[in-house]
Formats: sequence, C-alpha cells, structure tokens
Amino acid sequence: MADTSTDMTPAAGIVTKDGRPLKEALTSAMARARRCAFLLVAPLLVFVVATFIVPIGQMLHQSVYNDGFSTNMPHITQWLKANPCGTEQEEAA
Repeated sequence: MADTSTDMTPAAGIVTKDGRPLKEALTSAMARARRCAFLLVAPLLVFVVATFIVPIGQMLHQSVYNDGFSTNMPHITQWLKANPCGTEQEEAA
C-alpha cells in the first residue's frame, strides 16, 4: 500500500494573489460583507425602534407610573367614605 502520511487538505497551501492565506482572506471578506449588510439595514432598524418599540415602551411606562391616579385617589377615597352605599333605591315605576 502507498504511504498516505502527506497532508492532502485542499486549503493547506493555497494563497491569494497578494500572498495571504486563503482562509484568512475569506474570513476578512465575510466580515466585511456582514458589516456592509448591517450598515445597509441599520436605518431600517432605527426606524422600527423609533416608530414601534418606543411608543409601546411609553405606553407601558404610563400604565405603571400614572400621576393622575396618585393625585386623584385621596379625593375618591373621601367620596367613597361619604357615600358608602351609593344612591338610595328609588321606587320602581
């Protein structure tokens, strides 16, 4: 049988035209492509955040931190103590 101890991987000695290893060149090219794709999508992401997520966050904040409730609750409590049963029943017509 023949000796198979030599390295037969296809990218073992392949280099680009400028002398860089192929794997390194492909990695940098893919990183550049990802960065370019993100920069193309970034304005859309900013638009979606500004028009969709921020208003939902504001509504959630207002539903928990409502100043109107805390200022009006003492008046409502006083009114409920003054009118415990509500209005008196009128006779049915």
